Amino acid sequence: MGRLDVAEARAAVWAAEKEELLKSLAARDATLEEEARKTADLLAKLDAARALSEHLKEEAKEAKDQNARLSWELDEVRLASSRLEEDMQMLRGTNKRLTSERKLAERKLEIALEGKAAELARALNVQEAKLKEEYLAEHESVMNEEVSKLTANYKAQLPGIRDKAWILGWKAALRRAGVPTDSPIFQNSPRFPRSDSELRAVSGIAPGPSASEVPPAPVAPASPVVPVTAPAVPSESAAGTNCNEGAAAP
Repeated sequence: MGRLDVAEARAAVWAAEKEELLKSLAARDATLEEEARKTADLLAKLDAARALSEHLKEEAKEAKDQNARLSWELDEVRLASSRLEEDMQMLRGTNKRLTSERKLAERKLEIALEGKAAELARALNVQEAKLKEEYLAEHESVMNEEVSKLTANYKAQLPGIRDKAWILGWKAALRRAGVPTDSPIFQNSPRFPRSDSELRAVSGIAPGPSASEVPPAPVAPASPVVPVTAPAVPSESAAGTNCNEGAAAP
């Protein structure tokens, strides 16, 4: 074999090696490109992760600041609650003291009112007794005056009433005895006796003892004044009816 053949053979081998090398380089370039793409993706993800980390850091900082603010506000609330509790304790003490003072004032007022009520009751009883005494005295005076007037009126009317009753009873007795109505006795009826002697003479009663012979009546103990009601003055018709009934009795 000549040098040419050897050179061709070497060239062929070199061409094959070159082809293999190119293929290998192409595969490596493709791999590198894939790795570069993956690397770019990883870098993009890394950048996104960094951005997210920064964002999370910002949020963590804000959360920390907010937590600090909330902690401060919580301390303020606790301080206000403590102050409010102290104020409530003070108010409870003040309320207890005011309640005790109010009860004491109410008790004092009740005692004062009871004393005033008792004093007014005593004064009222005295005034009522005084007014009652004055009223009874005035009432007794008025009643005595009215009784005197009624008694005087009754005594003034009594003779006429007795005369009418006497005449009506006389005529009723004559009718019962069967005396005719045209008899002169009906026209000349006797009058009612004006004195005890005339009454005894008409009725046939023996004269009683004289005033000197009558023993004095025992003096009764003084009794309270009782209002006296004057007897009703009977009318003429009533007197006549009573006399007729008395004459008609057996």
